[in-house]
Amino acid sequence: MPFSGILNGNGHIISGLWINRTASNNEYDGLFGSIENDSIENLSIETSLEGVHGYNYVGIIASTITNSTIANSYTAGSISGRNNVGGIAEYVYIYTKIVRSYSLTNAYGTWNGVGGIAGTIQGTPFSTSEGLALIADSYTTGNVTGEASWVGSIAGNAQ
Repeated sequence: MPFSGILNGNGHIISGLWINRTASNNEYDGLFGSIENDSIENLSIETSLEGVHGYNYVGIIASTITNSTIANSYTAGSISGRNNVGGIAEYVYIYTKIVRSYSLTNAYGTWNGVGGIAGTIQGTPFSTSEGLALIADSYTTGNVTGEASWVGSIAGNAQ
């Protein structure tokens, strides 16, 4: 069940986040597995030295985000996975906004969809069947690397 509500971090930092779920049946890893109809603001998350490691759909704040807003937040540290990895979120879906946020995260993936902020953003202006997803006034400075296709500094894949 996705997290749904309002989380205001009031400028606090969650430090030492460590996730190690690399088995092939693990998916949707992050502080939140998924969030929907949610607002997360003023939240900072720094991983432990070991970082966040998952298999598929791995993000530091959340794996998937739908119809939600992340604002004035940042992530730092390292994240890795096989498929779909994002420094803030792996999958930014319709009607979602990431604004005034940044990632100082080193992101690494061995397959598709690796991004400093989002592994995949869907519902872009080119999509006629879904609502817009938006990343604005945001940036990343971490290293983003992948061994396959769809690797990008902000988003690995835009649909």
